[in-house]
Amino acid sequence: YQYNTSGAGARLAWDIDLPDGDYVVRLHFAEPDYTSANQRRFEVRLNGATVEANLDIFAATGARYKALVREYALSTA
Repeated sequence: YQYNTSGAGARLAWDIDLPDGDYVVRLHFAEPDYTSANQRRFEVRLNGATVEANLDIFAATGARYKALVREYALSTA
C-alpha cells in the first residue's frame, strides 16, 4: 500500500530498471478516504507519458475501498 498527500503537485513515483522490451504494467488502486466522485483525480504517467488522465477511483468503482485494476502497455528501448 502506497499513498501520497493530495493537492496540486503531489507526486508518487518509482524508478525500476528493466531490460529493453515490451511490458504490461498492472496497477491496483483503492480509494480509502473520499466518499464521492470528483474529490480526488490524478494522472498516471509511465516513462514520462500520461497513460491515463483524470483517474477518479471512486467514480470508476462507485464505492470507497473497492479495488480498481488498470493495465498499461509499455515498451522500453
